[in-house]
Amino acid sequence: MSFMEWYENTEVWESLDDLMLNIWPAIDRLFTELSKHEREFPIQTKAWMFGGIGQFSASYVEARNNGMDEIRSYEIAVNDVANNPLMQKMMKQVMDGVVDGAVSKMEERA
Repeated sequence: MSFMEWYENTEVWESLDDLMLNIWPAIDRLFTELSKHEREFPIQTKAWMFGGIGQFSASYVEARNNGMDEIRSYEIAVNDVANNPLMQKMMKQVMDGVVDGAVSKMEERA
């Protein structure tokens, strides 16, 4: 048996497609209800729920409904998550924390 990269495995794409298309109605319903309580969640939770899981699911299903294949739908969904404002805000906060921590350590040593 020869080595196969994950993205060359058709079962990966078929499984992802089955999962996303079948779970979408439940995710849509859940996140519609959760969005009513959006202010109650910290930015990290909102980012992962709405900007991550919700965005990926919505973008994937929309791309599939627009005739894209599984791989292209995945690429679109990943790109949309990366460009989601909530995800970007959370990543900025994480990076700011890393930089602030590094600066504090440098100041302590000086």
